[in-house]
Amino acid sequence: NVFCPRSSSVLEEQGSTNTEPQLTSRHISTILECLMNTFTRLSTKVSNTAPRPCTNMMYTVAQEAKIIINEPIEHTLRQTTKHDFLGVEYNMFPVAQTRLTERFLDRLRQARESLRGTPTMRDFLKITGRILYANVVMESLIFYSLDFYYMYKFLCRRVGTGLDTAARIWPSLVFRLQGILALLLKNEPRQWQIAAQAPSSLSHAALFTDASLEGYGAVLIMPDASLNVVAGKWTLGEKKIHIGILEAQAVPIALRNLTQLSLHKFDLWIDNTSVLGNLVLRNRYKAPPRSFEFASRVREIKTTEAWGNCGSVRYVPSDVNPADAPSRGFHVTWVPPESFASLFSNTSKIQRIR
Repeated sequence: NVFCPRSSSVLEEQGSTNTEPQLTSRHISTILECLMNTFTRLSTKVSNTAPRPCTNMMYTVAQEAKIIINEPIEHTLRQTTKHDFLGVEYNMFPVAQTRLTERFLDRLRQARESLRGTPTMRDFLKITGRILYANVVMESLIFYSLDFYYMYKFLCRRVGTGLDTAARIWPSLVFRLQGILALLLKNEPRQWQIAAQAPSSLSHAALFTDASLEGYGAVLIMPDASLNVVAGKWTLGEKKIHIGILEAQAVPIALRNLTQLSLHKFDLWIDNTSVLGNLVLRNRYKAPPRSFEFASRVREIKTTEAWGNCGSVRYVPSDVNPADAPSRGFHVTWVPPESFASLFSNTSKIQRIR
């Protein structure tokens, strides 16, 4: 009854007069599937130790087929510690770690071998794509290095050439790519955890930064309501830099000059969404113009000594940012508006970074 109706329909479509059912691999697969469903249903009604022939046969066949029946799915999941998906190996126990799979590492080895020959533009695009994907998985600092800058620069200059023509990769870039691939092939596990979004302690200080084409400004409000201001003007050369980069450059200046930040926890308030996105999302950022210079400023922020005391990075509207006035060369005569107090209690605008 399991396979006869299907086999008969197949024979009728082929116009055969043979009434004997012909077993195919598809029919056998269907039979086994029905049998295993029957075994599963029986296992819920018959005890494992019941001396019934059907029970013994059921567990004998299941053992031969290497199938575990009558076992909670949670037990099976607890025994599974590693999961491979799209070139990523997720190791859940005892510590949550992420690393590249062996298959993806083989592709990186192939990329390294192709650099020793005469790679085409098609090969170079494959190498670039695999490096970018592996960098996101491992969260390395390749995006902030000169190696990535020159790789991207070469790609921009050669993108208009044919894919199967000789790439003529610069010898210095070949050396840099070899270094990147060697670093990724180490495949050192990266520990990770899910950070809950929560407000910082009310005892934290609040640091506001801002920049204009004229200068930079920073206002630090301590828990005791004392005020500290840092301000300065840009040089003629700095005034030619993109405003987004100047906004990022104002942050490390404030972190270095406000010595109180090395002794107190603080929350950083910024009115520039590009800087905010870079600091919160780490390597996954929306790159503004001159992204390499911007990434360098972000890296400078994260390597300052006071950055370790930063509890969260938050967005503050420009019209209520107290650092706006000193960045334009004005005195700080700032009075918090009524809506300003709600910013401190609005946890939906808080982005945890640690």
